[in-house]
Amino acid sequence: MNAVLDALAQYFERVPDQVRKVKYLIWAVFILLTVGFFYAMGKATFDMTVEGWFEKDDPAIVAFDWFHDQFGSEDHLYLVYKAKDGDVFSEQSLAAVRGIRETLQAKIAELGPNDESKLAHIVEITTLENASVLTAKGDTLYSTDLVEGPIPTSAEARDRVYAIAQTQKEFPQLYYSKDRQYGGIMIETDFGAIRQTTKDTQPSSDAADVAAETADAFDMAFDSELVENLERPSFKPTEITDYLGLMAEVKTIINQPQFSDHLEYHPVGNTGTMEYNLEMLKEMGALNVGAMLLIALLLAILFRSISATVWSIVIVVLSVFWTIGIISLLGMAMTSFSMITIMLILTIGVANAIHIMSSYLIYVRHGENHQQALRKAYRKTGVACLLTSVTTMVAMLALATTAMVPVKIFGFMSALGVGITFIFALYLLPLMLDLWGPAKWQGKQKAQGQVGFFTRVAQQKLGGVLPLVERSPKTIIAVFLLVFIWCLAGSTKTVVDTNPLGQFPPDSPVRESFRIVDEKMMGTQSMEVYMDMGAIDAFHDPFVLNEIDQLQQTFKRKYGHIVVRTTSIVEIVKNANKTLHGENEQMYGLPESKSATSQTLFLFNNADSKTRSKQVSDNYDKAHIAIRFKNAGSSEYVKVFEQMKGDINQSLARLKTKYPNAQISITGMLTLMMQGAEYLTHAQLQSFALALVFVSVLLLLYFGSLKAGAISVLPNIIPAVLAFGILGWIGVPLDFNTMMIAPVIIGIAVDDTVHFLTHYKNQVQQDGDIRRALETTIKETGQAIVFTSIVLGVGFGLLGFSSSAGTANVGILGASAIFMGLLNDLFFLPAMILLFKLDFNRQTQAQTVPSAE
Repeated sequence: MNAVLDALAQYFERVPDQVRKVKYLIWAVFILLTVGFFYAMGKATFDMTVEGWFEKDDPAIVAFDWFHDQFGSEDHLYLVYKAKDGDVFSEQSLAAVRGIRETLQAKIAELGPNDESKLAHIVEITTLENASVLTAKGDTLYSTDLVEGPIPTSAEARDRVYAIAQTQKEFPQLYYSKDRQYGGIMIETDFGAIRQTTKDTQPSSDAADVAAETADAFDMAFDSELVENLERPSFKPTEITDYLGLMAEVKTIINQPQFSDHLEYHPVGNTGTMEYNLEMLKEMGALNVGAMLLIALLLAILFRSISATVWSIVIVVLSVFWTIGIISLLGMAMTSFSMITIMLILTIGVANAIHIMSSYLIYVRHGENHQQALRKAYRKTGVACLLTSVTTMVAMLALATTAMVPVKIFGFMSALGVGITFIFALYLLPLMLDLWGPAKWQGKQKAQGQVGFFTRVAQQKLGGVLPLVERSPKTIIAVFLLVFIWCLAGSTKTVVDTNPLGQFPPDSPVRESFRIVDEKMMGTQSMEVYMDMGAIDAFHDPFVLNEIDQLQQTFKRKYGHIVVRTTSIVEIVKNANKTLHGENEQMYGLPESKSATSQTLFLFNNADSKTRSKQVSDNYDKAHIAIRFKNAGSSEYVKVFEQMKGDINQSLARLKTKYPNAQISITGMLTLMMQGAEYLTHAQLQSFALALVFVSVLLLLYFGSLKAGAISVLPNIIPAVLAFGILGWIGVPLDFNTMMIAPVIIGIAVDDTVHFLTHYKNQVQQDGDIRRALETTIKETGQAIVFTSIVLGVGFGLLGFSSSAGTANVGILGASAIFMGLLNDLFFLPAMILLFKLDFNRQTQAQTVPSAE
């Protein structure tokens, strides 16, 4: 292994001279690729949808697609409004709501086939004034609007409207709040339910396999006949521009004075919140720019060289451009995690530059000319930079093993970016320094002795590290081990709990809208219980309808703290039955016979087939229960979901006694979110373990001994578990963002350890003198380690100013772990070397190491 490492060191030493020979070719290729990738950046896409978390053939998405195929989209814009006069049944409020609906409908009607207006995605608009009310004339049912004709101007007429609304069981919390202050406009869309024109799935056996996987993952299943005879449906993904465009056009209308003077709006749903998601992305972009500027300032202070600072920043910025360009060309969508990737590339790329530049400047200031300083700097740091880049890439690629698409892209994108920064630092930086470098345009005498204030302070402080460690290495090791135990104890207290609102600031309008909709209206989250009875006209059977009714009642009774309302074909039948019996409240129930139920549904379908089709299939073999939840954390949802599955399984068992092919599945937006949380929980544990194992093996191979490998790994475990420990002790749950921090920290923290031990190994193998080797290493490499930790810590720490709690936690925890890693490398690592007399198996006599303690 030593021969391989020596050969690599010689190769890196020759790199500056080799690239000069083909510098025009390198510059030409670099410029052309940069222009190409910069152009490709313009084609970058963003995916902020829940569906985007999963692979196309993931069982969760398969179930979602089948539901969409039968019942269309449930990704709607729910526009809750507050009547400024305090009454949604007032003349002004009803007129404003009708005006909004009619204006939207008029604009939709004007759209041509090639019109790009996002209003074309609107399927139906239902408000309080046009909500469907059943009436009966003899044995015939009719569907009429709640407010027919002109808006009533008298209080008596409006009271009659309110009285009718009260007789409709489904109106409260959907179209108006119980205190009459809030109303709801349901704008149904086709998002997620637009069929693809090409077939990209396999029927028969492949679909059956997918159905079986779905059953295992969600306790779901599909009718075997359906799977065998129909190809799985495929739908166009919804782009962020679709949501943003629709909301922008809707806002243009609702903010017109004749409407906004009377109403105050609180939109929920993907369409309503996407613009705030975009704001979070913009904030992350601003933080990344701020981090870059701050890093540039730090580099200028630390290097005291404009050229060294400029080229370091240029390398990482261009690395970001290349990474985004390649990702775009590969068809991968950017997500909110991508902003963290950019920060990772900035910080890690600068770390490589700092190690190379620090070594280069040391040689320059000791009188070496430009070419010789470059050769020595690359020989000294090249192997370590290679290994640190590889270990970081391995840690990031461990994240790519998850089933979560955004996390997979994050891992791949981060690894790609780190690799690109290394290539730039290796093959492009020498040419950059040839153009403009500290020793290129400065005389030899002028370059000597230029040591800045911070460098002098760092050298002074670092000079006192080894004597401190020598006095009590066992005590230092014990302190760090106690910190490790404290972190482990805290990590046992951490819980995974992702709240959909966690990414928004506490004072965000989104949070206020969610609070109002949860407290006053029908709730902000949805789940669908999809039922396939495997028999035509099964939902004419009172046995089936009563089972559904009991299941809905069970949901309301057991989970009323979080379930706001449930809706199914049962409510349609009950309401139709009551209407047919002269609005007799005692008849609000299910008919006793199948023939009576069939007749009731036949009459209702004649009156309002559109509403019927939203609840049950045309041949009455499939239906669903729509469940609305209050917003909560994933831990609460998971607990409720597990209990609900038990209730559903019991109901399914009873249904199978009469309908043996009956199947029930759980799907919907909220279900996808919970499945995503479950995937991420397992994925992070897996990626953390994989990163730790892979990095440990690499270090073991690199340093060539079990003792050296163990000593190199131990200082990096503490920063990795520090985040979990802190969160556990302060009671902050892990969410989608903070769960990724451990593999990231392993990848970052190990970098300085590798540089430290690489330099130490080279020194100690010269004469076996452990103390001299440590002193030299701390003096020379320690300075670069301090500088890189400051830059990395400050870069990540800037994320702590994010208004998104999850992103802020990543920044704070990342910075804390980086500075903890610095302490490990300066104190814990030397103490371990002294205590275990690590000399990399040198056979010559080494100078006696002072006794520990």
